[in-house]
Amino acid sequence: MVDIDILGKALWAYHSHGEEVEISVSSTVSDAEVIPASYFFRNYQKMNILEQLTMDLCRGRVLDLGAGAGCHSLYLQHDGFEVISLEQSAQLCRLMDDQGVKHIVNKRLENFTDAEKFDTIIALMNGIGIAGSLDGLESFLSQLVALLRPGGQIIIDSSDISHMYFDDDGVMHLDLQNGRVGEIVYRLELDDEFSEFPWVFPDFDFLKETCDALALSCERLMDLEESFLVRISPHQPENHASSL
Repeated sequence: MVDIDILGKALWAYHSHGEEVEISVSSTVSDAEVIPASYFFRNYQKMNILEQLTMDLCRGRVLDLGAGAGCHSLYLQHDGFEVISLEQSAQLCRLMDDQGVKHIVNKRLENFTDAEKFDTIIALMNGIGIAGSLDGLESFLSQLVALLRPGGQIIIDSSDISHMYFDDDGVMHLDLQNGRVGEIVYRLELDDEFSEFPWVFPDFDFLKETCDALALSCERLMDLEESFLVRISPHQPENHASSL
């Protein structure tokens, strides 16, 4: 994979100069489309209903995983939450700092620990894709659960992209060299540079099965077209009344 921070470069250019920057996004299952850099700086009113519901459901100390340009962190911060913004891109961390995000950690999830832990972990814009593959989902969720306080919650979204593997005649086309259904490689392009990275879109059934295997509850909160929002949390032990 090519290690160029296209997203960080594009968003910093937009933030610094105020001129729209267009990022070309394609994948192993989709043709290129253009996403304007301004999209990553949206406020609450411009967030979709899955994002808005997530903002409304946050409680306690919050971890914003894959914080990006910081739009979710900033909203929660302004609403009085203590938010830790975890982002692996150094350029995006610099951008968040320039916007006034208070608590930024420039690390990958697997290298991150926090003794105080969290009441809520959010990962939006199909943030579950950070797992990279269907096989990596169990490890990814286990890492998040280890960061939760008792009674904590993970609010995260994914998409069912199975329809993207069928042609107009209803015939499925799957290149096994590019993984199973839901496993893709994204390609971001800006000017003459590009970056590629794996991403995963587990459908709800696969996600629920993975959560069951980890003794986690998986509550489907809302759907938006093919996307869906879930709340994941460890099963709470039942309190058995004493017979005495």
